[in-house]
Amino acid sequence: MKKGYALLFVIPIVLMTLWGCQSVSHGAAPSNGAPKTSVPLRSKPSPYKSTLLDHYQDADYNVKLTLRQEASTDLSLVITNSGKKGVGCGVKYTVEKWVNRQWYSLPFKPNVAFIELAVLLLPGKTYDQKVDFQLLDEKLAPGKYRVVKTLSPHIVLAKPFAINKEGMIDVSE
Repeated sequence: MKKGYALLFVIPIVLMTLWGCQSVSHGAAPSNGAPKTSVPLRSKPSPYKSTLLDHYQDADYNVKLTLRQEASTDLSLVITNSGKKGVGCGVKYTVEKWVNRQWYSLPFKPNVAFIELAVLLLPGKTYDQKVDFQLLDEKLAPGKYRVVKTLSPHIVLAKPFAINKEGMIDVSE
């Protein structure tokens, strides 16, 4: 009788463990037959919705995020404030990759940190910032990416770009 009770506890634990191990599979092939695309190591699903815009406008704010290609492998983000009020931001940005119909935030190298510097972008001004891919934990593979930038008080903008098979940046998206 004691064996029967022990099995009642052991079997569900084993089943839950096996089910939990198979529920997340980095790099699993999509069910639609598309080729397998791997999720970069240590990346996390983006906290933002997939339809972030590159501009925001209301009665007081009118800001736009653009990407400027400096060279075939260098990129700068440019924020333009055409609104009535100033808008603030920091120097932190995020690079995300589109994998299997979902955005993933790419991790920076372990010892990378952004300084807590406040930038006030007054009306009619622009802010330029280099996007340094050397700070990322992994080299960018061919695919679709976006740069995400948070502005104050409540504005999150994103601008897509691509890396082609030769490793060159394409900002024409």
